[in-house]
Amino acid sequence: MTVNCFSERLAEMNRENCNQLPTPQVAILLKATAMLRRSGILEKCLHVGESVPDFVITGCSNDASTLFKLLREGPVVINFFRGLWCAYCKTELLAYEQVLEEIEALGARYLAVSPHQNIQPDEFCDTYQVVCDCDNQIAKSFGIVYELGPDEKKLLTEWDLSLTEVNQSEKWELPLPATYIVNPDRRIGFQFVDADFRMRLPPDEIVNFLRHST
Repeated sequence: MTVNCFSERLAEMNRENCNQLPTPQVAILLKATAMLRRSGILEKCLHVGESVPDFVITGCSNDASTLFKLLREGPVVINFFRGLWCAYCKTELLAYEQVLEEIEALGARYLAVSPHQNIQPDEFCDTYQVVCDCDNQIAKSFGIVYELGPDEKKLLTEWDLSLTEVNQSEKWELPLPATYIVNPDRRIGFQFVDADFRMRLPPDEIVNFLRHST
């Protein structure tokens, strides 16, 4: 999926949501995004040049490693997503699947990190590593986790989505959409983080960065 195709698909999804969702629901989502931007979370999260914490990697491949062990072999792309219940996340993961061979050919590894628990092997993780982030502990160490407000909780409940069930946690928390490239020296070489859950980084930009940094 090219940058243009990916961006066009996201734009199409935004139009569909605006047309299909009742105006009060759209207002709740827009207000939540505005509050996140004002909260300072984008300034407080990890940025380019900062060191990242280590974490254990477990998931669909049934192996256990750590981020630092992977970094001995080359850079690691870490893509935080909310869960497979999110249409934007599924679209993003499908797009990354299209460039996975290029990412690996450039000597990098790709990790998809989500609080969504019990993702089955046939759900987007048969070709790359999905890391189940219990209670958003990994995302919190990057500073990109936020708690949903009452209106957002009510809205998701109306959509028959319970984060406490999906994430198997008592906390109604989610990570911001975020993509990092961590260099072998354990420092961040590239960063994309946005307060708007509809905004996602075109995977081609990751490929271009890796291509010009190797």
